[in-house]
Amino acid sequence: MKIIQSILGLLLFSAAFAEAGIEWERREATLAVHPAQRKAAVEFKFRNAGNDPVEFLSLRPSCGCLSIHPEKKRYLPGESGTLRVVFDLANRIGPQEKKVMVVTSEAPKKVQTLSLKVDIPEAYRLSVTRLLWKEGQRETQIVTLTNVSSQPISIGKVTSSDPRIKTELKTVRPGFEYRIELTPDPRIGNVRSVIRIETVPPEGMKESKGYRIYARVE
Repeated sequence: MKIIQSILGLLLFSAAFAEAGIEWERREATLAVHPAQRKAAVEFKFRNAGNDPVEFLSLRPSCGCLSIHPEKKRYLPGESGTLRVVFDLANRIGPQEKKVMVVTSEAPKKVQTLSLKVDIPEAYRLSVTRLLWKEGQRETQIVTLTNVSSQPISIGKVTSSDPRIKTELKTVRPGFEYRIELTPDPRIGNVRSVIRIETVPPEGMKESKGYRIYARVE
């Protein structure tokens, strides 16, 4: 009986030892973001708790909106590291949950999952996102932008991919309401243009969300 118990104990010890490897400080992260924020980053810290080097074999995001940045690929026993995940928030609002599936050399058939949650607040609402001038129509059309969040967000610049569609930005209420007047050159036809709206990055941020209007002149 003692021999059997010893064997079982050895097997349990071996199984526990086999599981040793990457230990995560956390596997879930929840972020708070600014309504105009373009990207959000989170760091998942870990340590190689095993006795053998561990290598990342696969880092697969659940969405193309995620980019994954390990400090390096291989970690020695006792070595710590950080896996940085960047979430592109453009064109997204509301609750979001994205995942990163991790496979390492310690258990190549086992998938470890990291989870990133964020509730993206809405910023600007556009009265229309597509404009059409039919043949013979070349009058000015107006698009209204309304910031529905409680934080002021300034509109910095409005540009047209085809300069023959003139854009003029007018401030109604700074940080909360703007108006864009768009007027096509009366001589043009069969033209498509993308109107790009750039917001001013909030303090401490290098970039912020933008918006698009798609215009067509028949």
